[in-house]
Parts: sequence; C-alpha cells; structure tokens
Amino acid sequence: MKKHFLILLFPVALGTGCVATHDDMGNIYARQSRLEAKTKKLEQRVEEMQYESGVDSFSASEQKIAELEQRIAELEQRIAVLERSQQRLTTIVQRSSRYSSADPVSPSDSEKLIDDGNVAEFAPSDVDQEAVIFNRGYKFLSENNYEEAREKFSLFLQKYPQSPQASDAAFWIAESYFRQGKYEEAILEFQKFIDDYDKDIKVPLAYYKQGESLVSIDRKQEAVIFFQTLIDKFPQSEEARSAKEKLRALQ
Repeated sequence: MKKHFLILLFPVALGTGCVATHDDMGNIYARQSRLEAKTKKLEQRVEEMQYESGVDSFSASEQKIAELEQRIAELEQRIAVLERSQQRLTTIVQRSSRYSSADPVSPSDSEKLIDDGNVAEFAPSDVDQEAVIFNRGYKFLSENNYEEAREKFSLFLQKYPQSPQASDAAFWIAESYFRQGKYEEAILEFQKFIDDYDKDIKVPLAYYKQGESLVSIDRKQEAVIFFQTLIDKFPQSEEARSAKEKLRALQ
C-alpha cells in the first residue's frame, strides 16, 4: 500500500514544480550564454597576447596567458555543469507535463512502476517523445551540428506547439544560427522568438544576441538601437548591464 501512495503523489509533486523549473531553465540558458561569451572574449585576448609576446616563454605576457587559459578552463567547466543541469531540468519539465495530463495511476499499474521500493525504468514505448526530440536537438546543438539541431527543434515546434519547452526550442533555433555565424538569420529568428514568446525569461538575452549579431556584420548603428531597446525594456537585467558595456565600446 505504501508503494502505491508514493507513486500516486509523485505526479502531483512534479506538476506543482513545472512553472518554477521552466523559469530555472531560462536562467540556466542565460547564464550559459553569458559564460560562453566570456570564454570567447578570453580566448580572443589569449590569441592577442600570444601574438604580442613573441617567443619569450618567461615573459610577463606568458604568465598572463597562462592565467587567462586557466580562467577559460574554469568557465568551460561551469558551462558543462550548466549543460548537465539543463538536461536534468528538461527531463523534469517533460515528465511533469506528461503526468499532469495523465489519468490516475491504478494500483496494478503502479506495481509495474515499482520494483523493490525503487522507481522502475520506463519501457522504450512509454518514453515521452517530447523529451526525446528536444534532447536530441539540444545534443546536436552542443555538438555543433546546427542543421540537425534545427531540424529537431523545428519538428518539436511542429508536433508540440503548446509544450512548456516550445519557447526553448524556438530560442535554440535562433541560437544555432548565431553560433554558426549566420547572423542575419539569427536576427530574424530571435525576433520571431521575441514576438511569439514576449513574456519568456530569455527575451532580454534575445535582444542582446540581436545586437551582437548586428555588430558582427558591421551594422553598428542598428546594434545601438537594439542594445538601447534592451536597456529601456529590461533595465534591471544582467543583459542590460552587458548592453551598456557594448554601447560604451561602440561610441
């Protein structure tokens, strides 16, 4: 009897945490993106200092390069931790949405899910296809397989437009173009994300990415507009602080 009680309460606990977990994922995405930007900036600085330092391996520049490389390694480690957190939260959100719409679990069914007091693994036929498609898309993105990532995220949006993960899929489509260096496509996709999910926690980051994309294709005057829009709309956001730094650099 105790086993049945536990399995029946489990969906309720997941359902109540769905919204908070989705916001947590948005925060993770934003933090990950900022860390990646810092890593890229440090890598560029290392390249500059290596060029400036010449062949003297004992120079002060070489010591600074070593320090920067250590910081890069630390940032990459933090990014890896965030990616693992994102994957775990994705699974939780998908399971919570699955259970919240499911019928109550009967005692006979709950026996199938419990084995010696432990939650049993779901059979492949029971796996939530939402999570499968989304996680494959994210896996492709993390491996820099951008075309495959966009294919999976687009399929996800087509099949599950009302999913709690729909905004994430749309954001990652835009991000895939940004990482690929296809900045004009990225600008358009980030704008589509902003228009479709204007209340999403990642909207400030989308504005910031648009500004960065415009800088990358030497459309700096337009970039200023996007950065200023971000500052005006979300003045307390971390992205607004970064946008102010960008504006100072562009002046």
